[in-house]
Amino acid sequence: MVGDDRALMRVEEAAAMLAISRARAYSLVQSGVIPSIRLGRSLRVPVRQLREWVEQQLVEPAPVPTLAADARGEAAVARDIVDGTLVAPGRSA
Repeated sequence: MVGDDRALMRVEEAAAMLAISRARAYSLVQSGVIPSIRLGRSLRVPVRQLREWVEQQLVEPAPVPTLAADARGEAAVARDIVDGTLVAPGRSA
């Protein structure tokens, strides 16, 4: 793993960090998706910007619906979702 004190890493190291193939990493660098800089003929990926890029790619998980309780306090299986509200069997929206 790349230490926090390094400013740059090779594209192969970025590929390993992202668990993608070397070819995919080079493709993402060439298309500008992954931030990179050129030092002579070498491509390098800034460590801090790569970590920031990864953070920006995170997808917020959808909220998990909860089951409504029936009159006895037991969880009822949802029949449908109406306007974002779970509707238990035998109940109206």
